[in-house]
Amino acid sequence: MSKKQNPLKSVRVKLFMTLSLVILLIIIFLILVNNFVLGRFYLYSKRQTLKSVYRTVNDYYNNDKSENFEEKLEQIAIQNNFDILIRNNENVNIYTSNKDFYSTFGQMNEMTSRFNIGVGELIEQSDNFVIK
Repeated sequence: MSKKQNPLKSVRVKLFMTLSLVILLIIIFLILVNNFVLGRFYLYSKRQTLKSVYRTVNDYYNNDKSENFEEKLEQIAIQNNFDILIRNNENVNIYTSNKDFYSTFGQMNEMTSRFNIGVGELIEQSDNFVIK
């Protein structure tokens, strides 16, 4: 009489189950890290970058009155992957790094002034500036 072995006791099945469990645990760990840690880290780093760029733009504007100021602003916008919108105290756009969407910014200005909406989350504010 031949004995039939339990298929769950074979080395091949044990290796397969162990490897599958390890891969599943790694995937679950990566999903949890992505959902809970990386989002906060991304927002924190973007806020710090935004504050740094504000200081840089402010230094260029106050100290460097060269003709290529707009080129420097465009380089900063491209390097940091965001658009720069500079407004004066009356909420009139002085400069925008994205020329294609200038009309969209104008429409946003009308809507925000008409409905008194402050667009964006407040990141930092002082007597001289507001970063949203």
